[in-house]
Amino acid sequence: MTRTLRVLCLIATAVISGSAQLGAQVVGSKAGSKKTVVTNTLPEFAIDSDAKFIKLPPATVSPDVLLRSLEVKPKSEFETRDQYAERLERVLTQLSYAIRLPVSQSTEADDCRAAATYDADSAMLSISLPADQEDFGPDLEEGVQVSCSETVLGTYVGRNGFNVKARVTRLRRELTIIAAPGFPSFAARLRIPMAPDAAKRHKPNLGILAIVSPAVISNEIIRRTSIRREPQIDSPRDVTEYKTFINSSPIRFVVYNRGTGQILFNGPIP
Repeated sequence: MTRTLRVLCLIATAVISGSAQLGAQVVGSKAGSKKTVVTNTLPEFAIDSDAKFIKLPPATVSPDVLLRSLEVKPKSEFETRDQYAERLERVLTQLSYAIRLPVSQSTEADDCRAAATYDADSAMLSISLPADQEDFGPDLEEGVQVSCSETVLGTYVGRNGFNVKARVTRLRRELTIIAAPGFPSFAARLRIPMAPDAAKRHKPNLGILAIVSPAVISNEIIRRTSIRREPQIDSPRDVTEYKTFINSSPIRFVVYNRGTGQILFNGPIP
């Protein structure tokens, strides 16, 4: 007898239009073997046209989960370029992920948190997104930062060419950036028309999802870089910064009220 069992799946897989639940379908054959077929994960946000309310499904992953799922072994010397490209495509087929972006209580975005400001004269809510870019030879990666961490490694006494001493803090910073074609790295801003009364309700409770569809760019999904920022007298911090860029097709953003689930914006950066 064939049985169907719904199981919750936290790592997003194929996006099936019109689906309203998160899960996978497990079918057992007559011989007793089981075949798992993923039928729906991150659904399109089906917004009621009148109430415009929806409770967001738990279809979000952390950047670490996304990174682990996309780690692909390098091309083998016994593997042709076409075979490697085919292997990459199998990893990426119809995958979509939703990543929650932290929102700062400040009015200015920092390295890994978005920030919102409201202008009553134009009746416009503006959301600044944490953005970054890196030059990889012929390619310029631009995108939105979805996570950052900073670890203190210790301190030491440093001095400059004028023999001025300072206590220097050594730090390790790790950033994860979703890079997408055409992403406006230095002007990453969402603008949402909104009446003042609505802005008062929504601004303290903003939630932001980045809807990401990983892609192969220059035969790679993931690129990494590191740089050391040497300490200065006015900034005695010795920082080694490690960046991980995950290539994606154009990113779609969903802005919503975390308390009510009301969708305020759903689309790419205009």
